[in-house]
Amino acid sequence: MEGIVDKGTTNYSQTLSIGHASPSKIPWRSLGQYKYRILEDGSQTQYRLCVIESLIPPHSDGPVFHFHEMHDEGFYVTKGKVRFHSPGRGHLDGGPGDFITVPIRLPHKFSNPFDEEAVFINTITPGFFVRYFEYLEEMIGEGTTLTPEVNMAALKRFATVPLTDDMIKQFEEVLTRHIPIACETLTCRTSHEGSAGIGYAVFERDTEHGFFHSPRDWGMLLHWGAEYLEKVLPAHLQARIQEPRCDPHLDVSTVTQPVPYVDAFTGKILAGVPMEGINRVSRMKLRRFLTQGENLNIRFGKYLERISVDSHSVSVTFRDGTTETGNIAIGCDGSHSKVREFLVGHEAAQLEPVDLTMINFPKGGYTPEEARLLQTLHPVFKIGARPDKPGNAILAALDIPDPNEPTTWTFQNYIGWWGPPYAQDLQDRKTRVAFYRSFVSSFCDPFRTAGLKVADGDAVPVYPGQQWAPTMAWDNYGGKVTLAGDAAHSMLPQRGQGLNNAIKDASDIVDAIKDATSGAKTIQEAVMAYEAEMKPRGAREVSLSLEQALKGRDKNTIKDSPLFKLGWQRGKAESATVA
Repeated sequence: MEGIVDKGTTNYSQTLSIGHASPSKIPWRSLGQYKYRILEDGSQTQYRLCVIESLIPPHSDGPVFHFHEMHDEGFYVTKGKVRFHSPGRGHLDGGPGDFITVPIRLPHKFSNPFDEEAVFINTITPGFFVRYFEYLEEMIGEGTTLTPEVNMAALKRFATVPLTDDMIKQFEEVLTRHIPIACETLTCRTSHEGSAGIGYAVFERDTEHGFFHSPRDWGMLLHWGAEYLEKVLPAHLQARIQEPRCDPHLDVSTVTQPVPYVDAFTGKILAGVPMEGINRVSRMKLRRFLTQGENLNIRFGKYLERISVDSHSVSVTFRDGTTETGNIAIGCDGSHSKVREFLVGHEAAQLEPVDLTMINFPKGGYTPEEARLLQTLHPVFKIGARPDKPGNAILAALDIPDPNEPTTWTFQNYIGWWGPPYAQDLQDRKTRVAFYRSFVSSFCDPFRTAGLKVADGDAVPVYPGQQWAPTMAWDNYGGKVTLAGDAAHSMLPQRGQGLNNAIKDASDIVDAIKDATSGAKTIQEAVMAYEAEMKPRGAREVSLSLEQALKGRDKNTIKDSPLFKLGWQRGKAESATVA
């Protein structure tokens, strides 16, 4: 009858009671260096649930990796921090108030690498696993330490599989789906997957606003690297590949005239650099093209502080106190790379100074007549050499959003010179702007008109010439840490090779990670193969770019420079000396 409880239920309910445990009244029991106490031993739940409170001292490794064949677990952290690990998935740090769930058959372990003891409440269903703690306590005895051997022996008796090192490695190779890829800081673990089904996160040093709206912009030559860029782009971006170009309306295949190398005083053309196969892209437009609307997993405002590696993963800690973990960290953190410093040491990671100083900045706001003048000689860029002083100037279209509206055009203004004044001599902006104006005031047009438009309040940054070549061996920690882009090979801009080499790095790293996740290679084998090609290629281009800068400063040696001998093609890596 509805509303009536059957007699069997009422009789059974008389055998039950609400359980109550006051942890402060229950003494701790020892498991070697660890402590535990039973809050619910399963007797109240017919062993459907047991509850254990555990205390983990600071700097403790915790149990061995294992998975349960019958038990689901929950962990509620009440004090300190507990680090939860799973092979191939990185780690997760739980603090007070956090609840972590571990399902049946998920390989895992926990540890406390921190300076404070940690306490958590552990729920286990079904509750028979409570006997594991009691059995382990008997095995360890008084005054001894829980060892991996004892831990593994006890786990085997309670429907649990402890993992050997070979088993952990197997899980890592199969489950690796969290591969960090770095931008201007670095990358780490996440469940966000790219089109290849590989999880990644990009950790960007800049804030989101700074990343997309920085006043610092410049053009970059894209030539032999174009095929590698298209290789890694999804089809919908390949169809829009012209968008990041400085002038997306210009068909460079129709531009047959060579890039003019002129006497900056007279305008006389001294030489011409073949134009075939080159284009220029805007740094800011390329950023927006690759990221906006693409649902990429980018974490902004992440300034790298330190890196640590263990046998299973790599962790990166940022200035904001957060830590992320993954299977591989790829340092793309620029010429002053902290990842490079981690790999080769502080001294070896330092940039090599070059006796060259550069000023480089974008400028708009030209009148229609001025803007059209700036596009004379060549529609992409032109190079001017000072006959009286080692150095040169570059004037290039940076953004031509509407070819019919010259007032919208922006240009890149660059000068470089050898000897004093140096960057440290030009830290005052007024002094820097005054020097720049004096440098270009005697130039011919269009260089003179472009340069003298600079206003007192304009950002006119100055850069010291520096370079770094990957000419030494380093320990990549079993393929867990590597470098790409300027972090791997910082080169002078005189041969326009930096972007192309960085794109080649990115394409090759994607191939390496695919090999590792497919099982074709281990991650160590894949990264070693990547570095074996990248290092000599990068080192050779650093050398060629310096040679170009040295020979390009004198009109008498310019035609003997790599730019005229090799054009824009990449240099042969065989000439580089790389450990």
